[in-house]
Amino acid sequence: MGNIAKQRHQAAVRQSFHCFYCGLPMWEASPAALMQQYRLTPAEARLLQCTGEHLQPRGEGGSNQTVNIVAACRHCNGTRHKTPKVLSPEQYQKKVRARVGKGGWFPKGITSKVKGNKTNGV
Repeated sequence: MGNIAKQRHQAAVRQSFHCFYCGLPMWEASPAALMQQYRLTPAEARLLQCTGEHLQPRGEGGSNQTVNIVAACRHCNGTRHKTPKVLSPEQYQKKVRARVGKGGWFPKGITSKVKGNKTNGV
């Protein structure tokens, strides 16, 4: 496991395998258990794949230090830098969690499947 992969894994463990931004559960090695638990399709599960996220992007002087790396689902990580104005990690987290709380953010159905399962703690 490379250094970045190791840091991503450590961040995921610290976060109990929940996305830093949306708070939904993520998978790291295989989506099978998450797919079964929440009845997700392969495409839905792919959005919840654990990725490593630099809070301060490397291109803006961010480091590969542990304090700068969190675990984020593929959807949140991939969407963060696509907006015209990139929000701070805290602003982005607040925006994402507000949308998730209203049943939005993810393609239709994912949030209700995951949040509707009472065993997940989300």
